[in-house]
Amino acid sequence: MLVCEFMHSPAVTCTSDATLEHAAREMDRFNVGCLVVVSANGHLVGIVTDRDIAVKGMGWGHDAATPVDKVMTRSVATIQSSALISEVASKMALWGVRRMPVVDVSGELKGVIALDDVTTAMSNEIGFLRKTVSTQTSGGRGWDES
Repeated sequence: MLVCEFMHSPAVTCTSDATLEHAAREMDRFNVGCLVVVSANGHLVGIVTDRDIAVKGMGWGHDAATPVDKVMTRSVATIQSSALISEVASKMALWGVRRMPVVDVSGELKGVIALDDVTTAMSNEIGFLRKTVSTQTSGGRGWDES
């Protein structure tokens, strides 16, 4: 299963000068937990999460007019849309993140994949395996039968 099958596209974005209030409202409007922060020409420059707004924003005394640039993560792990779900799971674990921007081979932003999406994909795989085992153990045609 590929990342592109489970990602959310297009990614919800903002620029680094967007305010924390704007970012929070956009997250609420689109029912997402992060915004991908892009430059004026659309290049990825960071990511801001709902937790960033709460902890680094309000928790550190910033107000709603503070730009997301002050709380966003600049070093962002990305995954290619053609990657396997197992690859994004490994990369999320390595980086300690729950959401990851998805890019194509040229680095263009294509969407976002979240840990919940990975869980759904892996649950589907387990369901397919369970069905296969059930068919084979219940007298159905197994892989080695002609």
